[in-house]
Parts: sequence; structure tokens; C-alpha cells
Amino acid sequence: MSNGGETVVKSFDLTFVLYEQGNILSFLFGTAALSPIIIGTMLCTLIVFNRDIEVAFVGLGIVINEVLNQILKKTFKQARPDSKLQRSFAKSLGVVGGDPTFGDGSTHSKYGMPSAHTQFMMFFAVCIPLILRSKHVLTRSLAIFVAWFTAIFVAYSRIHMDHHTEAQVLVGAFTGISFGIFWKVVVMRNVQRYVVPFVRRTPLLSKTLEIASVHDK
Repeated sequence: MSNGGETVVKSFDLTFVLYEQGNILSFLFGTAALSPIIIGTMLCTLIVFNRDIEVAFVGLGIVINEVLNQILKKTFKQARPDSKLQRSFAKSLGVVGGDPTFGDGSTHSKYGMPSAHTQFMMFFAVCIPLILRSKHVLTRSLAIFVAWFTAIFVAYSRIHMDHHTEAQVLVGAFTGISFGIFWKVVVMRNVQRYVVPFVRRTPLLSKTLEIASVHDK
């Protein structure tokens, strides 16, 4: 898009990752920001190839969780903390004053309350038992442990990398866990109670969708 004859350049926030060169921990914290993308891709793959109704509803929950996060951000309108990495990056590009938002917030979304990454990961950690199909206790326990470990790691990385304040991450964690529990206990129970019987009674749907019991997860 042009603005007065000049081309306006925007970054793609979803995969915009900064880290301190030569610092392995900083690299790990930076790449942790890609966790929601990886999880989202995995879920989409499961939905398309396995046609699992519970996985599909978990995916729907993730979408609604993200919408909720955007509503909360626009409600609170709390700015993110000053990021040294973003300021250094801006200076390396020759931006006057090292403005980390390039003057228009193009490096990442303007508001930080609550943390979207933290909210996403906590929601997923709560709901992961719903998409596990293994009956092996050790396998299920390991998967749940990894999900919670990753969620906590991502949450801490948002603070360490100056993307969010402690309060923004804590609110994101609380929102993600709370909405995850609501989705798991209320929504998914009703999916099993009403949606699954409807699918089983409908020949076309029963042949298309895979059904597993929510109560056993």
C-alpha cells in the first residue's frame, strides 16, 4: 500500500521473532513464540485427516479463546513494556530514535494485556487430554507434562523477552486456564451429550466423523 507515494511496509506479527544473537537461551525463548503456530498446524492436520469431532471442537475453542484475547486487549488497552531487543532491532534498521514499533506498532500488536501466547498455551494445556487417543498411562502423562512445561516456558519467555509485563502474563494464564476449564467441563460435556448422539443418528455424519468419548479423557 502506498502513502503519499511511499510504500508502507508491515511485518507479519504471527512469525515475527527476535532474539539475541549468540545467546542460546534467548534463541529458545524467541522460538518459543512459534509454539501456537506449531500446535495450530498439528490440530488442523488431525482435524483434516482423522476427522475427530472432539479435536475439531478443541480447535474451535482455541479460535474463540483467541477472539476473547483480542476483545480483552481492546478493552484494557494496556501497552506492552519497552523492549530492548525491539529497540536494538529498530536501530539496526536505521529507524530514527530506535522506535521499536517503527512509529505505527508494526513489529507486534499494540496492546499487551493479556498475553495472547500465554492464554493460548494455558488453554491448550488444560484441553490436551481431550485430544489424546493413547490409553497408555505413561504416554498420556508425558504428553500432559510436556504441554504444561511448554506453556510455562512460553509464559516466562514473554516476560524475559520484554514482550509482556508480569501482570499481562498472569492475566493471560488465568484467562487461558479459566476458559480452558469452562470449555473442557461445560462445552465438551455437552458435545458428548448432544452433538455426538446427533452425529451417530445421521448416517452421512457418522461415516465422515470419528467419535471418541470425552468422559474417558
